[in-house]
Amino acid sequence: MYILIATIGFSALAVVSILDKFILTKKTTDPALYAFYSTIFALPLCLVFPFIALPYGFEVWIFSIVAGLFYGVALWTMYKGIEKGEVSHVGPLVGAAVPLFSIFLGGFFLKEVLSPYQIIAIAFLIFGSFILAFEKRKKGQGLRAGTAFGFLAGLIFAVSLVSLKFVFTQTDFLTGIILVWFFTGVSGLFFLFFPAVRKNFIKKTSTESTKRLATIIMNITLGAIGVILVQWAISLGPVTIVNSLGGVRYGLLVLFVAILSRFFPKIFKEEYTKLEFAQEAMAILLIAGGLMILL
Repeated sequence: MYILIATIGFSALAVVSILDKFILTKKTTDPALYAFYSTIFALPLCLVFPFIALPYGFEVWIFSIVAGLFYGVALWTMYKGIEKGEVSHVGPLVGAAVPLFSIFLGGFFLKEVLSPYQIIAIAFLIFGSFILAFEKRKKGQGLRAGTAFGFLAGLIFAVSLVSLKFVFTQTDFLTGIILVWFFTGVSGLFFLFFPAVRKNFIKKTSTESTKRLATIIMNITLGAIGVILVQWAISLGPVTIVNSLGGVRYGLLVLFVAILSRFFPKIFKEEYTKLEFAQEAMAILLIAGGLMILL
């Protein structure tokens, strides 16, 4: 059940990744501003506190704070990577790094034990994502400028999601989601220290900025749906397995980008050689194989 829920959630997030690149390509959209909009809307969840059974355990609050704040930071880090690189390469790097770090963090903090079949499936999904992140450039093969941000985002996301899983082991799903998302909203306040965010509230509103904000809100809404589904799956199953299914997101992302590159070359300017095409086809097959083993 949780595998299906996670797959649907990651499929929605594949579309979100496409819109991320579209939004961040605009010179007027700074990663900090985008991260601010992506998190600040969760802040009013504190209004729900009187109507839910808040946990009393000190550890639950600590892990809720870490899960929420780190998620906001991870979003900003990932957006920086997307801004500097190509979403079809930076995204899969994040998707590979998250389960890789989750294996160690989940085993240490949550004592998760995986079966041999699950380990093989996770290896397929991680390896497929890494292949998608690797690309051939004019000056040789390697990873783009967004590599450092993508890898760091993967680590921070892993810390956040493993902390989230711990919260779910101590509370019910609704309480856990409300707590963690509230602290994600709190993380949005820190982005007010960025000049690009503060300037956005000073300058006059134009038709273009209104349209951009509408696109951002639409993407945040779709992203929230995808994230809730993934977090629901995490509450039901091992966090390492759910995170490894992020490869499905980036497998779909590559297919979407390949199609959109033909119609929006100014935004999705990605060219594919025969070698790169074969490389990405192999990666998608590995991801599909890993998914089939889990199913």
